[in-house]
Amino acid sequence: MNNRGIAILESVIVTSTVIVMFTVMYTYVSQLISNYNARNKYDLVENTYKLNNIRAYIYSYGNINDIIYGDVMLNPRTITSIKNLNFNNNTKYNNIYIDMLDDMNVERIYFIYSEYIDGDLTNESELSTGDNNFDKYIKYITNKYRYKYRIVAKFKDNEYAQIKLWEVVSS
Repeated sequence: MNNRGIAILESVIVTSTVIVMFTVMYTYVSQLISNYNARNKYDLVENTYKLNNIRAYIYSYGNINDIIYGDVMLNPRTITSIKNLNFNNNTKYNNIYIDMLDDMNVERIYFIYSEYIDGDLTNESELSTGDNNFDKYIKYITNKYRYKYRIVAKFKDNEYAQIKLWEVVSS
């Protein structure tokens, strides 16, 4: 008997099945690897310490209530840049703050109000900062952390960090 036709048909079916399986596996594995590589740059200890120093400086020389109760409370659906803070109209403290951000390689630094942290992502377009990777990080921390106020930073090497900001109530 001549079984060459059946053997060729079986080979084609098995080969195409294997190719489809490897294509699907490659798609999922490459997506997992890219997500791992991106999240590998989230909340590194060194960057968290840098952000803690920035927070301590803001508490020491700035008025944290101006950040918390400023325009953000009027429109809590915004991400407020705190790259240029006004330290009680003191140029010296302002310049030190800007130099500190530059020395720590901070590209962007934002104050985020609790509505983002509570997982309310119904208006995701309002989370946009114009930087797709940074927006992904904000969505990541939105689902992970449940604090009222946070400072979030993007560093120049595409690493990200966030830290809780405590409310200061003056008596």
